[in-house]
Amino acid sequence: FLSQYPGEEEILLPPRSYLEVVGPSRIEVGEDGRRIRVVPLKVNANSSSSTVEELEGRRRELFLAAGEHTLHETRSKLKVRLHSDEVEKALVHRLFDKIHVYHVKTFESIVEEADKWLGKHRDKTAEWYNGEFEYAGATRELMQLEGMAMDKFQLWVEVGGTYILRSRLTDASRQMDAGLMRRL
Repeated sequence: FLSQYPGEEEILLPPRSYLEVVGPSRIEVGEDGRRIRVVPLKVNANSSSSTVEELEGRRRELFLAAGEHTLHETRSKLKVRLHSDEVEKALVHRLFDKIHVYHVKTFESIVEEADKWLGKHRDKTAEWYNGEFEYAGATRELMQLEGMAMDKFQLWVEVGGTYILRSRLTDASRQMDAGLMRRL
């Protein structure tokens, strides 16, 4: 319904239509002497535009896609490290770790924790992702995920032992940072 006067006919427009001004407005005088501003318009029906719900969910979908990609990349890089000469050399001196395959268990614990982290974010609603504070925090965590995973595996390479299996990614990463600071 586009008319503001009761005697005029109604004009229905398709969903997601926009009105575009196509010329200068003009003033006309009606039969009763009132002035009427006439604005020439063109209807632009954009059937491929997104709905509000689609726009609100886009941030969530983009974030989760980035999370899946990061998890895949992290898993791939860890597999390379798992089968590296560096790990083989470490296992030569750590018979207990080799027998109990702690290098593989460390890999699995890292992937499991990263997957749980992403799962926690899959459970959040699109509305949650539209909060600036929440989205910024989740994005910051995502950007650090691969580095923390690699730090935890490097900690196993450098130190070994079973306690690393129980260490969270954040704790292992802090421990690696502390070791780096001590060496400096």
